[in-house]
Amino acid sequence: MKQYNIEQVESDHGMNFKALHTMIHQVKSWLRTTYSWVSESNIDRYLSEFCYRINRSQSKQNIFNNFVSRMVDADKIYQAKLVCP
Repeated sequence: MKQYNIEQVESDHGMNFKALHTMIHQVKSWLRTTYSWVSESNIDRYLSEFCYRINRSQSKQNIFNNFVSRMVDADKIYQAKLVCP
């Protein structure tokens, strides 16, 4: 480790890691409320699903705004073009 010149910084009783502790609490709460039994061999799948859900929940506003913006910026399409003759 000396080759990387890493210096240990005190954590102030965990206060420097508040976001990390919050995320760990959310993962544990989600596992406890969603599944009645958690398989150790599938833990990576549970964490992947949690990451997908948290990313999806944080980007919902962006997804809707992008969708509306693309609709407003797009060229008009009339019903005659949508209906096959």
